[in-house]
Amino acid sequence: MDEKLRFLIKTFMERIMAFEFLGEITKLIVTRRGDKLSKLAREAYKKCLECHHPYVLKKVASAAMIAVRNRDKFIASVVAQQS
Repeated sequence: MDEKLRFLIKTFMERIMAFEFLGEITKLIVTRRGDKLSKLAREAYKKCLECHHPYVLKKVASAAMIAVRNRDKFIASVVAQQS
């Protein structure tokens, strides 16, 4: 397989996984309004992304999930990145 095609496939798969994560966390935010955002982010990460990451990245992601606290800021940052 040529290098450009390999890069395109890898990039496409990464985008699919990111959208799966965003879809899952959005669903959890809407359906479980009483839960902490960090808990919801952790659940979405475990369901959609964790199996694709090596050990070190899992630890970094785990720390990041703890830092996710404010729903409004999280949603605004996702919207800003899509614009």
